[in-house]
Amino acid sequence: DTLLTYRLRRKDGSYAWVETTGKTVDLANGERQRLIIVRDNEKRVAAQETLKASEARYRLLADNSSDVVMALDRDLVRTYVSPASLEMFGYAPEELVGARTGDAAHPDDAERLRENLRSLLDGRIDKHLGLNRRRHRDGHWIWTETSYRAVRDAAGGAVTGIVASVRDISARKAVEEQLADANARLAILSSRDGLTGLANRRSFDEAFAVEYRRAMREGRSIALVMIDVDRFKAFNDLYGHPAGDDCLRRVAEAIAGSVRRPADIAARYGGEEFAVVLPETDEAGALVIATRIRHAVLNLAIPHEGNEEGVVSISAGVAAVPARTSNDEADLLVRSADQALYRAKNGGRNAVMIASLARTAVEIAPSTAA
Repeated sequence: DTLLTYRLRRKDGSYAWVETTGKTVDLANGERQRLIIVRDNEKRVAAQETLKASEARYRLLADNSSDVVMALDRDLVRTYVSPASLEMFGYAPEELVGARTGDAAHPDDAERLRENLRSLLDGRIDKHLGLNRRRHRDGHWIWTETSYRAVRDAAGGAVTGIVASVRDISARKAVEEQLADANARLAILSSRDGLTGLANRRSFDEAFAVEYRRAMREGRSIALVMIDVDRFKAFNDLYGHPAGDDCLRRVAEAIAGSVRRPADIAARYGGEEFAVVLPETDEAGALVIATRIRHAVLNLAIPHEGNEEGVVSISAGVAAVPARTSNDEADLLVRSADQALYRAKNGGRNAVMIASLARTAVEIAPSTAA
């Protein structure tokens, strides 16, 4: 048997694609003849040409797009990667083809990505738009927006693979984060404690969370000062609650006057407790600020017969997270500052304790007012 595909002239002079099959057969009279079957193959050839043209156009678009286009088989192995991968990820296409996709995904995104890919391969969904972080060759993370589409067999409809188009949205995410931080800061400015005018507890929590995330993201230090008015209950008992409120207002003014940078945030933490968030500040720098606050409160010279100093004083605890740390536990910073405050009060009050010394139970002796 032979199978030939060629063009055959029609009666009108045009050419048509045909497919012929030849076979030798034995007739009843013993003769042997050649049987030729001719099929019109015009539509099939046209479809093949259309497919080739379509593939050529697709390859042209993929090869010249700033987005990375990938084709994956059912094992999620890349069978095609467009040239844009070199600029976006730092890898040439030939370095990525033949490897499984998803290996460079951020650990926090990896399981969600795997589940979405499984849903595509299982036929539960036909397309998916996902936001994921992927590691660049130099180690930094890129935010990407990826459009996935399942590829199905034309005959049976079974999923044979996935086509993905990946777009770098790192700049967009950076703007979104800056906008979120700006909105958070605006909310903080509008949420003040009614008595002292400082940020209230809710504002403190929001500001601290924003600044802590920023510090971790940018590899910068951040410090926290926890402050408590010494023997404030005794002050209220001696002078009354109106005088107590006035005392807190004046202490708050001393704190605010000692915290001078626009990014620093002073808040009333609760009752007679205050807190100060100091971005881009290490423990030594925060100690200077805390000491300045202690001196400023002493210099108010608010009479307090129930306090050892004879005037209103404060105790403070200082803690900091150094720059370029991987510590992502904001609560630990609060606990460290609070523990340092506790030791300052136990050590005689009117004192400042830093967390690094608090952990070794070394007390900072109270010093006189400036």
